[in-house]
Amino acid sequence: MAGLLLVACGSNSKEDIVKKTSKKWTAAKGYEVKATMEIKTTGESKKYDVDVWHTKPEFYRVAVSEKGQDTLQMIIRNEEGVFVVTPSLKKTYKFQSDWPKQNSQGYLINALAEDLTADKTAEMKETKNAYIFKAKTRNNHSKILPTQQVYIDKKTLLPTKVVVLNEANEEQIRITFKKITLGVSKKASDYAIEDFTKADGKKADSEDAKTDVSTTDEADKEASNGKNSADDTLDDNTTGETSSDEKATEDTSTDESSQPTSGTTPSEENNATSTEESNATSSEESNATSTEENSATSSEESATSTEESNAGINEETVAASADADKTAAEDSQNSEATADSGDFETYYPALKWDNVKLTDEESLQMDTGTRKFLSFEGDKSFTIIQEKATTANQLYIPVFSPGDPADLGFTIGAITDNSLSWEADGVSFFIASNDLSKEELIEVASSMVNGEVK
Repeated sequence: MAGLLLVACGSNSKEDIVKKTSKKWTAAKGYEVKATMEIKTTGESKKYDVDVWHTKPEFYRVAVSEKGQDTLQMIIRNEEGVFVVTPSLKKTYKFQSDWPKQNSQGYLINALAEDLTADKTAEMKETKNAYIFKAKTRNNHSKILPTQQVYIDKKTLLPTKVVVLNEANEEQIRITFKKITLGVSKKASDYAIEDFTKADGKKADSEDAKTDVSTTDEADKEASNGKNSADDTLDDNTTGETSSDEKATEDTSTDESSQPTSGTTPSEENNATSTEESNATSSEESNATSTEENSATSSEESATSTEESNAGINEETVAASADADKTAAEDSQNSEATADSGDFETYYPALKWDNVKLTDEESLQMDTGTRKFLSFEGDKSFTIIQEKATTANQLYIPVFSPGDPADLGFTIGAITDNSLSWEADGVSFFIASNDLSKEELIEVASSMVNGEVK
């Protein structure tokens, strides 16, 4: 009996781990997260960098940027509301929303803790270095992406990655945590929307941007003294997980200093200089006399020839210059006409819905360019409108947007009961329907691909 009790006391139940992780991930006054996110929902893989700030009670800043692309987007929650900022388009949308409540995302670790606590049917398995939970998702994607696997490092009790699965249990989204720092609390002024509407989307450097760390937890006290506890900080170099299924893959960079350089050596430069000086002196001495003797005669003979030659050259130059100017002007006009036309490749939803088909496709020329309409009918009817995204004329003046922010993974849109709008790949999209649920609106948006009817 004593042996059985000893074994029981030495193991951690699912409830024990959920309780410990929930307390750890939500007790601190704030945290910072750096992660990568890979999305496969459209059949092709896209990778993003994710940078998160959170300060209690309800301050958030999430920055998402596609690797290798100028597609930075931020969602910010502060005292004034919820904002979505797209620096490249100089656009800011404001929402009256309770985001991220009831719309958790895998990179928000406090919301992730709530997911595990809320799902009483969650399953847990244990490996040498990790606890792996399989739990329900709780967001607008939950119908098409109902399940998530959460990997938790045994040593730090911090998440190392989250894998989101579709109904067929196929991986669609993978979030890999590169660094998590607990106990980081920022000032309310650090979340001011004005500081995030710079041309490059970066917060202005100022005294107010300094980190303010002050918590009551012992580990957070260490953080406030500049010493984060090892158990309260995770980075991709400290995790003990070695399994190929659980270890994050890191990118490597080439050391530029190891690359060979080309150039002229000092001896080559000296030889070149010496040779040039020698040749110049010799040429001057040998040609001086003949130049003086012949200059008088040759100057008279060449004067007439030079004038005639220059006249011909000038006429040819003027004609060529005029032709070049005309060609450049035509090219410029053609380029402007192409840009102003606002034409672009049409995007279509890659859906596998029965009894739903494309019944009408129409393009209209508007003042802002081409606007395209796709009408779908059947068991579920909806319309998709798309046109080239435009840059705002005025810098970052917040525009009120109805509904709630919708994190589509690849971008952040605005969703209501009957519509969904977003911007991606230089195109503005809008879906309207009286038949589709919010989950179905997101399913359509997540399936959009360009080039052909699916």
